[in-house]
Amino acid sequence: MKLINLLLILFFASNILCFELTQQFANQKPKTKFTNDIDYIVQPDFELSDVLSWVHNEPYAIFKRVNFLDHDYVVGSTSINPPPTAMFFEIKGSGNPLWELGSKPEPMTTVLTDAIGSINSQALGVSVNVQSFKQGVVPNLTLSKYTANTTDQAPPPDWEYTVTDAVIWDYDSVRISIEGEYLIWFITKVDGTNLFHAEIYTFHADTGVLINKFAAPSGTSAIDCEISHDGTIALFNDREQIFVVHAHTGEILWTDQLNPADNYPAALSGDGGLIAYGFEELHIIANNGNNYTELWSINGNYQKYCAAVAISQDESKIFAAWTNSQLNQKWIEVYSKESSTPLFNYTFPQKPGKFQDLPYVCKITYDGHYAMVGSWGQDGGIVPTIALFDLETQSLLYNYTTPGSVFAADIIEDGDSLYFSVGTKSVHANTMGYGGSVFTFDYPI
Repeated sequence: MKLINLLLILFFASNILCFELTQQFANQKPKTKFTNDIDYIVQPDFELSDVLSWVHNEPYAIFKRVNFLDHDYVVGSTSINPPPTAMFFEIKGSGNPLWELGSKPEPMTTVLTDAIGSINSQALGVSVNVQSFKQGVVPNLTLSKYTANTTDQAPPPDWEYTVTDAVIWDYDSVRISIEGEYLIWFITKVDGTNLFHAEIYTFHADTGVLINKFAAPSGTSAIDCEISHDGTIALFNDREQIFVVHAHTGEILWTDQLNPADNYPAALSGDGGLIAYGFEELHIIANNGNNYTELWSINGNYQKYCAAVAISQDESKIFAAWTNSQLNQKWIEVYSKESSTPLFNYTFPQKPGKFQDLPYVCKITYDGHYAMVGSWGQDGGIVPTIALFDLETQSLLYNYTTPGSVFAADIIEDGDSLYFSVGTKSVHANTMGYGGSVFTFDYPI
């Protein structure tokens, strides 16, 4: 793809008003017109309960990413308009952020693209575009690492690293190992021949020392990025190829060609030894000690599509969410790595509606005991957008219907509580409207 095409894509992506429609699911094209019409501002309707702990609402932006940090905090990242922000909440708080890291407003000199925390430490990584889209130039990128605090002010960064002539293709660009030792940054670098390629930067999170920089072949871009929990294995796909790379040496461990017409959700196990990916087909790939080989696959035969997938850290469970070809029926299936025969499945009630009820994100606990799926839902709130499962007892524990579509989720076990959090748009993904929320739940176990 030529550089001008990449710039046009980035420009329009920055102005899309709260639409997150991937190519294969879209019945209508996202509108790029920005309006200040108050009629499009949505204040979601909800009631707190014994399970729903708190809700934080933003009147314009949607929440593209939520994740837990140090078992005590939630980091929520917004996208679209106004300039994106990362917010730092207490899990057991009231829903008011302790502090925020924001983009600089017009003339949009910086745009925050991603923020993620480490589950077992206070390491927080934040990526921003610098001089984003200003006068049509390719922006530079800066990665900042913070040590999260509980004060009411954002801390200064521990260190920063800047790359010139590079872009973030998606909001999914920063990963931190489970213990906070390594920070891995996925970017798309524009080279001098008007082409681009994916790059992976691996840092010591404490010091900012660069361990390795990996450059993928020309024509690649970093999308749908994952790492192993110890921070040694990195996965990304660019809709045409999927790569598994040793993040500390740059060795390509495995790659495969993809159908460029499809969006491929992908997941990586805790040690990087098991991969799940697919859309028209779900593929399970394992490291046999020498290389990665396919264990099994499921062919949807254009009747069903794998929309989201997750793998437990111990590789005991693979949790996949499926949709039919009409995008109005969803279900989940749970597998072991040994067989494509489901250990457990659950089909959600099918109710008529005019929108696409797409399962968008799956999350699973480290031991594979619990899992959740977040979906777009249907018009009028007639189907749940959040569902929590006990995979050991093979049962649905809890479901909840948010006012709009779910775009992000995270889940952790902590003592007698199962915490899960979702980031949403305040209306359905297929409709125009401002607003987004973070919903955080505490389910007793």
